[in-house]
Amino acid sequence: MSEASRPALLPPADAAPVWLRLLMLVAGRLPQAPVVEGFAPRAVVAAPTSRHLPVGVAACSVPPPSREWESPIAPDVEVATVLSKEFKDVLVSQGAGTRVNLGGIQMDPASGMLPPAAVLPEEWDMDRSTSPVPAFEVDVLKSAFPRQPGERPVVGEWLYQQMCLEPVVVLTQRPARVLDDALDLADQEDWWNWCQLVSLTGAGVGPWSWFRRPVVVMSPQAALSAPWLTQVVARMVVVVGFSTWMTPARHLWSSVPHVLMLNQRSSDVAAFREWFDGTSLGEVTIPGARNIKKGGLTLTAFGEPVTAVTEADEDEWDL
Repeated sequence: MSEASRPALLPPADAAPVWLRLLMLVAGRLPQAPVVEGFAPRAVVAAPTSRHLPVGVAACSVPPPSREWESPIAPDVEVATVLSKEFKDVLVSQGAGTRVNLGGIQMDPASGMLPPAAVLPEEWDMDRSTSPVPAFEVDVLKSAFPRQPGERPVVGEWLYQQMCLEPVVVLTQRPARVLDDALDLADQEDWWNWCQLVSLTGAGVGPWSWFRRPVVVMSPQAALSAPWLTQVVARMVVVVGFSTWMTPARHLWSSVPHVLMLNQRSSDVAAFREWFDGTSLGEVTIPGARNIKKGGLTLTAFGEPVTAVTEADEDEWDL
């Protein structure tokens, strides 16, 4: 997706603390830093603690859905979509006349919109089970999109599916802890806009949450275990800790912006500086954000070559 076609992120709530406003700045500005001469943008955020911030910046990076979209649903295409309030992976077939058959449901693209969907990668395992779209998230989305005179009613499940088609990835050695952090932050409802609140309450874990959650948390090992991940698009990657940064997993989406979260009270910062000093990486300017120190956080940026995970990389990494 080109940056021009990306929906704008929503502003933070008025009650958001200073550190959250800095994360919003990173989330909003980093994707505007272009890939220059093969170097993709990277931001480094160092904080007194590593708790809550990674999933916080991930939630800030999720764009809101819209009433309009283009659906790739067509005969003989395998897609991830929402049908009858459930996430499903289906092989689309030709229906009667101009209709298409989605898992036994007939829809006519000539007379109405098709649900949002993503074309599944070639290596995808079609045995993934169905699951219901979370009811709380759907209710929040319906409240955010009230029906106006002359407009058709929105389908909350379809709005949610839009948010899941290009998820924000959090790579961490402790996925369960990050999911707990997401629920902790969701309790602070006055900090968040509705889009961020939906992202926090609906964070998923593992590769099989792809296309089903707007924020997907996974370990480097889990990311490298799913070869199809190189064929799907992430909006942004949040990497928790320098040890995670040094795994090949972060190269799965090397062309998209990355945020590296470092703990100032650990050896993370010193280890990163030693690594960085031994590289010849490019310089990147985050539009509207200079290198700053605010609210106990520091923010810097650099450019990293766009690369890809190879079989040699995976073989050399001791899982």
